[in-house]
Amino acid sequence: MKNIGLMILAFLAFFSFGTVHAGEKITAAASKHRGPLNISNSFPATLFFLNYRPLRAENFDKGEYQIFFDVDEANTIVIDQSRDRTGETVLDSELSQYRFDLSAGLAGRLEVGVSTAILHYHGPFLDGFIESVEGAAGKPSRVRKLVGKNDIRLYLVRDNQVMLDRSGNMAGFGDTVLRAKYALMEEKNKGPFDLSGRLEVKAPTGNKSKGMGSGSFDFGVSALGHKSFGNFHLQGDAAYLFIGDLKLGGGYEPDNVFTGVLSTEYSWTRISGILQFVYTQTALKNIGIPTLEEAGEAVSLGFKYDVANNALFQFSMTENISDVTFSDFSLNAGIEYRFGKKSVSNKKSERKNRGRKMM
Repeated sequence: MKNIGLMILAFLAFFSFGTVHAGEKITAAASKHRGPLNISNSFPATLFFLNYRPLRAENFDKGEYQIFFDVDEANTIVIDQSRDRTGETVLDSELSQYRFDLSAGLAGRLEVGVSTAILHYHGPFLDGFIESVEGAAGKPSRVRKLVGKNDIRLYLVRDNQVMLDRSGNMAGFGDTVLRAKYALMEEKNKGPFDLSGRLEVKAPTGNKSKGMGSGSFDFGVSALGHKSFGNFHLQGDAAYLFIGDLKLGGGYEPDNVFTGVLSTEYSWTRISGILQFVYTQTALKNIGIPTLEEAGEAVSLGFKYDVANNALFQFSMTENISDVTFSDFSLNAGIEYRFGKKSVSNKKSERKNRGRKMM
């Protein structure tokens, strides 16, 4: 919880910006739902498996497409061992993820998508910043004092058998995720709220020897709900992930995982402030190392800004508030670009409206 106070102050400062618009009439643009934050957990021990990423509960219309590209920078230091001393882990790294995602609206209420990532483990340049914040808050991390700055180590032992032991800079492709999302209810069609069901399949395209995949298929099913209250938006996601075997060392049979996400958003004409909470269980519940077995929570603060009619910029920072199962601290920046039938019609409508104003 080292940086949580700063995040709350930043959110309050950002939210106070909205008082400038307190008297404005709520328009379609001002009440636009841009969230949730499209981010996932970058804790090294969870990258073996399918990680849930929240998406909008609303679906794209038929013929509408979106490309999403983001960069996630996550810092992690974990040192722990099993109670019987037959297991041990050292996770000391900074991870950059370069993620690409494509979504497409199909016939009816169906949306499909695919995402993949390039992962790069490297020396943590965020170490100095995090230690400065911890020192200013009077809560220096005991674990960070035990390791040197800019170290890179991924080490995992279970039952005296080494499952993962890598050090130094390394990069490679992560797993690929295919998904389908179906809109069960839509606010735009006079429904009381948006409700969608989502199915996902993780294909084992990542390099498991580098800790970038499990070597197995994973499956996920989730429900996404969203409700608008003028400029305020509330979205809740509930996901259950069916995790395949971890094919490292002597092998390991992980547990299935429940993940819940609650996203609150306040929108203005071109920007939205978003506060997001995530709870997730771990697939390593029986691995014997306490830090890897416990469920964790994280809180994210960010914004989404309309840089153009069909392009949106996302920025967020995430803090681990449970000291387990999540990276200590992460930053994310991404861009969404929509194109296709709806985006083209929106542009034509805008040009037509501008022409009327000139007359």
